[in-house]
Parts: sequence; structure tokens; C-alpha cells
Amino acid sequence: MFENIIEELLARYLSNQVSKETILNDLFENAFLKEKYVNEIRRSTNIWIIANEIFKRLWLVWVCKIMAIWDIEYFGELKTSWQNLMKNSLANIDLNKLGWYDLNWQWSEKLSDTLYNYMNQYYNFSDQKGEVINEIIPCYGATDGLVMILDALKQKYSGKKINFIYPEASFMASVSIAKTYDLNMIGLNKPAKNNFFITKAQIDWIKNELENNKNIYYFTTVWNPTWEKISENDLYEIMKYILRLDKNPIFILDNVYVGLLKKQISSNMFEKIFKDREIFERIIFCESLSKTLWTTGIRLAWIWTVNKELSLFLKKNIILKKAWYSKVLDGLVCNLLSNLEETTKFQEKEFEFISIQRINFLDYIKHNFSEFFDFESSSNVEDREGIYILLKVNPEYNAQYIFAETQIIWVSMKLSDWDYIRYSFGNTDYFFIEKLDIFN
Repeated sequence: MFENIIEELLARYLSNQVSKETILNDLFENAFLKEKYVNEIRRSTNIWIIANEIFKRLWLVWVCKIMAIWDIEYFGELKTSWQNLMKNSLANIDLNKLGWYDLNWQWSEKLSDTLYNYMNQYYNFSDQKGEVINEIIPCYGATDGLVMILDALKQKYSGKKINFIYPEASFMASVSIAKTYDLNMIGLNKPAKNNFFITKAQIDWIKNELENNKNIYYFTTVWNPTWEKISENDLYEIMKYILRLDKNPIFILDNVYVGLLKKQISSNMFEKIFKDREIFERIIFCESLSKTLWTTGIRLAWIWTVNKELSLFLKKNIILKKAWYSKVLDGLVCNLLSNLEETTKFQEKEFEFISIQRINFLDYIKHNFSEFFDFESSSNVEDREGIYILLKVNPEYNAQYIFAETQIIWVSMKLSDWDYIRYSFGNTDYFFIEKLDIFN
């Protein structure tokens, strides 16, 4: 698929027309790749593949690195633990149920019960099991869940102007999905040097836009792309303030990463929200196992809301437009989460591992490439939580130049105060110690 690109850049390099850095820059400007991969995460990944193939043919192996945090291949002892979890979960699926057309099937009651119990490992539902468990809707990844939500809301409020309101430092794949629904997109600028959420003053500024319209507020509560979590007070107070100006909002909380938080932190984060019915009943939650259990390639996620009217509309829309949930995934999830004690132990090891790798990666960047970044205007990395690194680029540089110099793939973001780079990362021992000569 990429052979023409590879051959052209190889020929230019061998004829001394371009440098190694120019090759990397040219890949980001390639019109074919821009057209084919509108999602920058996918485009960056393919640039990594192409660059490594070019340098391999030039006998420069491992020149370009992608920090793929969920690439289990590089995760040492955890690789074996993860493989055992998955093998056991796949081995116990009832194959007899896979070969017939079951019109009575949507997803199993056991799956709903399993996902509720898993969520209760990081939330604290107390006496809310009855209303939560019946509103869980499984989906194929959190992005599929967001599509389900927006598809249903677009139909439910057809004929009304719908605003989609979000902090500019949000998961941009979700923002791009929302744009395809012809919503009125309102991105709120980063309000301060070290604040990536939104403020009450910003809600005041857009209050005229809120009147007589349907307003959807999308918040990525933890880590993507900023590596920070919204504090429990800020999240609750902003939602409460919005309700003063907007009497019937809908909040979409992207909670894909919440399960990686320690129990006390995550339960505290949502305690006030779960107790405040006025807010709680206006939220649609997106959850996933992709990040908490390294199952990104399997697509295991779910959405839920205790708002009976919204939940019923979501379910009706899904029944009309989708076949049932995969029985393979249904069985896999139930088996994978059947022993929560074992699962929790694995997640604790995983959390510790990625926390250490994150600190190591940042130390490496500061030691070798500090001139490229404004660390004071980047997210705070003092605590040992998080799986991404979001760094503000210094004004004299741009993201493509930094890629060419560091040879580390990133996802770039243009915020109101300048360009940012979001790094994810793998085993830094593998990339930066054993292979340190790669970057010399």
C-alpha cells in the first residue's frame, strides 16, 4: 500500500537530495496519507510503519519509535500474566451458543451483572445496583458507544439546534465524531496556563448560546489527552453551575480511564455526583476495559445512564440499527471479570508499571530534549498517576520538527495558547536503555 511512498523517499535519500530528518517531515506532509488517514492517531501510526521500513532498507533499524502504551509485547513479566488471563477467558466460552440465530438475544444478564460488579471496584454505588445494572448497554469500544449516544440524541432532538460543548483539550477523536453529526461545536479555550478544564466564567460567556437549544457537554474526566484528572470539586461545581443556566443539559462523561485510578480517588471523584440526583440523571457514562485491562484490540466497552427516558431511547435506537452484542465478547468479558480479586491484582501491577514508565519517559525527554518544550505550561506530572505525557511546544519549534529530531511518534494538538504534543509510551527500559544508541 505504501510502496510508492517508500520507493520515492528511498531514491531521494540515496541520491543525497534529502536528509533523514526531511524524510520524517515529508511523511507528515504527504497528501495521500493526509487524505486516507483523517484521524491523526492512525496517520501517525502509519508514518511510523513507513519510516521504519525506509530506515530498515537503509540498514538503520529501529530509528523511529512509537510509544504504544498498550503494546503488550514490551511489557516484560506482565505480558505472561495478561496472556494467561486472556487464554483462560477465551477457553471457557460456550461454543454451542455461537452458531445459531437467536432473536431473543441482546446481551446476557450475566454480562450486565459482571460489568456492574467491575464498575463497583472503582465507583461506590452503595444501594444503586437496581437502577444501574439494568441500564448498562455494551458496545464495541468507547468510540462505538459515543456514536450510539450521538446517533440517538440527534434523532431524539431532531428539529432543535444542538450544541456540543467541550474543553479544547479533549479526546479529539470524540470531537471529530461529534462534528460528523452537524452539531454546533463550541470548544472552550484552555482558561489558564496550568488549567486544561473549563471555568464558570466561560459558561457565562456562552449562556446566550444555551438558551432554547439542546446542549450536550462532553468531558473527558481522566487523562486523555492531558494526563491529568479533573478534580472532584471542579467537576461537580462546574456541572452544578451549568444547571443554574441550563435547565435540561445532557452530560457525556468519558470515563474510560477512571478504572485506572485507585479506588479511594475514583470513588471520591464521583461521590457528590452520584448523590445529586439532579446531576446524576443528566449524565451518560462511557466506560471501557481497553485501558484498564489492555484489551484495546478486542473492543470491550459499555455506556449507561440512570435517566430512564434516555436509556430507553438509547436501547430502542440500538435494537433498530444494530444486531445483538457479540456472544463471543459477552462470554469473554464475563470470564475475564469472573475473578475480580485476580483481575484487581493484575491491574495494580499494571498501574504501577505504567506509572513508573511515565516518570522515566518524562525524565528522558527532559534530559535529552528539554529545549523543545515549555514544561511550566504543560500538565502537572508530580503525582504518579496517568498514562500520557502532554507537553507544550516552545514557540520557536513545531511538532513535526520535534518528531524529526527525536524520532518519537506523537499525536499533536493545536490549543489556543500554542501547539502541544501528546506522547504515550511503552517499556522505557526497552526503548531508552537497551536501545539508547538508536538516538545517537
